Amino acid sequence: MNRERILKLNEMLKASCAGELEVREGDTRIRIRRMPPAPSEPPCSVGSAGDGAGPPAEVDPLVDATIVTAHIVGLFHRGTAPGGAPLVEPGDVVSEGQCLGTIEALRNFTEVSCPVDGTVVGVLVEDGAPVQFGDPLLAVRPK
Repeated sequence: MNRERILKLNEMLKASCAGELEVREGDTRIRIRRMPPAPSEPPCSVGSAGDGAGPPAEVDPLVDATIVTAHIVGLFHRGTAPGGAPLVEPGDVVSEGQCLGTIEALRNFTEVSCPVDGTVVGVLVEDGAPVQFGDPLLAVRPK
């Protein structure tokens, strides 16, 4: 797992109210824990659904999601070619083996296939962005 991936995971944790984030990729496992808030920082507030204490707490869509990662180095495309229509959008139901996008390397396009049946909950990289082995591409919540 590279430094950029770890920094991105850390930013995801900071943006959520979760106290811990754990990601597994093959034999590699990383766990990031939030430090207790400093006295000047307000704690993450979570009101119950009907107490009128504010809007309901947002659930992090990446919790319990399977992260689909790049298996080669190249340019990630959400479609079958540069500038093509995206194959999937957040909220789409996908099946194991379904093509979610492509990675272009040396003018060859390699499909990025879904590892599980589930629902796409996030696109983690922009269309046309360079990716390296192990970079997160999409998040799929298994059924």
